[in-house]
Amino acid sequence: MALALTTCAVEPQRPVTKETAARKLNPREWPTFTDDMDLPSLRSAVENSLEYFERVPDDAVFQFGQDGYPVEHLRESNRTLLECLTPDATPEKLRKLIRERYNVYQAVGVRGDGDMLFTGYYEPVVDVDKVRSDEYYFPIHLAPPDRVIVDLDQFLPDCGRSSTIGRLVGNRVVPYYTHAEIAGGALDNRDLVIAYARSRVDVFFMQVQGSGTIRYPDGSHVRLGYAGGNGHPYVSIGKVLIEEGLLQQEEMSMGAIRAYFDSHPEEIDRILSQNPSYVFFRVVEGGPFGNIGVALTPGRSIATDARLFPKGAFAYVRSEKPIVGSGMTPEGWAAYGRFVCNQDTGGAIKGPGRVDVFWGNGPYAEVAAGFSRQRGSLYFLVMKRSLQ
Repeated sequence: MALALTTCAVEPQRPVTKETAARKLNPREWPTFTDDMDLPSLRSAVENSLEYFERVPDDAVFQFGQDGYPVEHLRESNRTLLECLTPDATPEKLRKLIRERYNVYQAVGVRGDGDMLFTGYYEPVVDVDKVRSDEYYFPIHLAPPDRVIVDLDQFLPDCGRSSTIGRLVGNRVVPYYTHAEIAGGALDNRDLVIAYARSRVDVFFMQVQGSGTIRYPDGSHVRLGYAGGNGHPYVSIGKVLIEEGLLQQEEMSMGAIRAYFDSHPEEIDRILSQNPSYVFFRVVEGGPFGNIGVALTPGRSIATDARLFPKGAFAYVRSEKPIVGSGMTPEGWAAYGRFVCNQDTGGAIKGPGRVDVFWGNGPYAEVAAGFSRQRGSLYFLVMKRSLQ
């Protein structure tokens, strides 16, 4: 995800819990609920969240600020939305339903004033081949079977981490191979390579995103999903570039990092190897999938901190999106508002003031994910109890 490239997010001034991460709004405080996308895509996202709610145990409770709602209420709330989102539905019909039958909660943001930092992520498309060559040299790996997951809670319950990953050497568990060791060939000749990519940078960005599509020379595509990591902590490549004076804080983005590597290919191995974390992949059908196990809908799925905000919840966002011309950089920014579903999370998406928008794939998605660091607002919507 975009913010995984730099660790400059502002931390909240006070501890925030599920009960304090959002506040219920008076209808006079509600946004206008305009929407810049088509309603069929919203219906798809709501259906996917309902699929998740149907799998959740019946005794589960979802927290919207200080109010808890049982999962059956969330199921009924989404069914009510779907009854409205028919093929002949209009934006006004949806707004009327919300005004009459829904409660609205606003995320408090970093400072408690509702201000949120919006970034984006996307599904990369990486050119690959099945055979290693000078052109296609960089491996994309399956998860190695010799990884050992150590449950630290059973040994060191106060260490701050619940688990780690290692490997057995004799009768000892040692840390798994680092990114640099894997790039140096630690996993070679073990039948773990899915395909070989043209660019190590492309593989790195797919690892940051956690999923992607690989494209073979004949045009065929295969979708890859996250299959775990090597247990080492992520070191921000953006932070490394800033600390070394190679990029400035105010220009930091995925696009800026890619542009730097394009101009300085001799630096790629040195800089990427400073991040010991490494991500493995698996071949998947459908998707890409969020952390609640449902397919993400481009422009309609968001990621937030799963510790604070209700998974799968129907929501509304206001922020800015890039205006993209013929190049791969924004020519400007346009305000937008749209309904979304909270269907994902991420290691860098922490705290009450962060939203990551899934933009899909393709050139626009890459620009939107690569350059977005805009301010905005986030609202969660759920049907009123008396109308269930």
